[in-house]
Amino acid sequence: MKNKIFIIITSFFITFPALHSENTDKEFILSAMTYPEAEILTGSLLNYPFFALDLQKRKPDYDMIKKMIKRKDKAIGENPGAEDLYNLGNLYKEIHDYKNAVKKYKLSLKAFDFAGTNNPGIYKEVVIKGYLYFYLAETDYKSDRTGYLEKSSGFLKAAIELKPGKDLWIKLGDCYLALNRLNEALYCYNHVPEEKKIYHIYTRLQSVSFQADYLKLIEDLSWPKLRNLPVAHLTDFENIETAINNSTGRDKIIMKVQQYVYLLRLLLLKNEAFRIEKSIANNISVNIFTDDENVILNDAEKYLKSEGEKNLRPASYEYLMGIICYLKSDYRKAFLFFEDSLKKNEYPEFIYKDLLSASGKINDDTVIKKIINNKISKYPDASDYLILGSIEFKKNNLKNAEMLCNQALKINYNYPEAFSGLGIIYAREGNYFAADEMVKKGNYLLRDKQSGKMLKSQMIVNEAAVALLKNEKERAYILLRLVLTADNNEKAGKLYNRFFKQNGNVQN
Repeated sequence: MKNKIFIIITSFFITFPALHSENTDKEFILSAMTYPEAEILTGSLLNYPFFALDLQKRKPDYDMIKKMIKRKDKAIGENPGAEDLYNLGNLYKEIHDYKNAVKKYKLSLKAFDFAGTNNPGIYKEVVIKGYLYFYLAETDYKSDRTGYLEKSSGFLKAAIELKPGKDLWIKLGDCYLALNRLNEALYCYNHVPEEKKIYHIYTRLQSVSFQADYLKLIEDLSWPKLRNLPVAHLTDFENIETAINNSTGRDKIIMKVQQYVYLLRLLLLKNEAFRIEKSIANNISVNIFTDDENVILNDAEKYLKSEGEKNLRPASYEYLMGIICYLKSDYRKAFLFFEDSLKKNEYPEFIYKDLLSASGKINDDTVIKKIINNKISKYPDASDYLILGSIEFKKNNLKNAEMLCNQALKINYNYPEAFSGLGIIYAREGNYFAADEMVKKGNYLLRDKQSGKMLKSQMIVNEAAVALLKNEKERAYILLRLVLTADNNEKAGKLYNRFFKQNGNVQN
């Protein structure tokens, strides 16, 4: 009997280290998985090409416009024409009632289609449709903005073929600029007759020039490349300086603010490059901006306070002040400015992202949830549910996180981050086969998506981790080598060193 007890105890102590090692490995692998978070980049409105072009203070007379809408509604009766509906939509857009503006625009399109095209006003119809689709791209947040812009450009081109004009060339250029088809935008703006090239054209030419430089910079966003490069040297300001020199009074002030907008965009880009680098290596200096760049920030703030509040749209002024506070790391003040700007209801979809970014910096989950739930009630998006899911995941509320990921997929079934999120949840629950299916699906969908290198690396590491949990070491090795060849990913390095390196030798 004593011998049997001795054998059992001995066996236990022999097997326990193996069991302990297995559990330790499992926890190590799970800790290397990253719940993918939706991209929330501060400055999404600032990065919209037309923000800088549309800063002029124009405070609509809400009461007068509402009376005009009422009179027009009564005058056109129960069977309004397409043009009447279009004009009504414009009135609603003027007072930022985008819901009714979109409704009238869509009814206008239906009325045009019902009437057919065999009528003497074909040119006018083509022009209005060109503008209609452009305005829908600006106001219909629930739809395919790119699709609207493509349709708008098609009708505007047709209108120009019938009867070219300065305004049509400008609007077609605006379509191409919004689509980042910059050569075509430049072609259109250059077709405006020389004698009619007032300074507003130069601001558009500046936007095209800046956007070309900006897109090159974000193709390979790198902190080491941007660290010692002053933002003022990253683009050419010749066109905006021409606009400033050829304008006077209030217009001159607006042009100067536009130049600050471009500089703030570059500072945000530099800030984002630092954020990405910092997540990889924690020993990077926190002094992000050069002395000259801090001067730009301070000058921008002083100029806005002295001239901007009097000459800009209130929502635009508050938004720009929020961006400056964010760049100066005063996140609570930035949050308050963004909140004030949102109340003006001019940029609802854009401002939500900036509110989230600022509230994320002050680590207030309650505020983040309130912002997202408010947005969901108006303009639900898959990324909203992914963010809510990440909050639940961090609190280890896995069932809630799973439900929110599935809700994201109900809105967009091709949302790779939600699949990867489900994969991590299932891995935590021990369902490795379901986890594997999810992470593979997410990475398959991510191949065709324009996403940052960091996100792609994280999601491949997630798949490698699940492969290790399933004891598929060869597959895990290939995936980790794929990441490490392209990226200095810290979690990939830790997994690789733990499972495939021993005494300096690769173990496969």
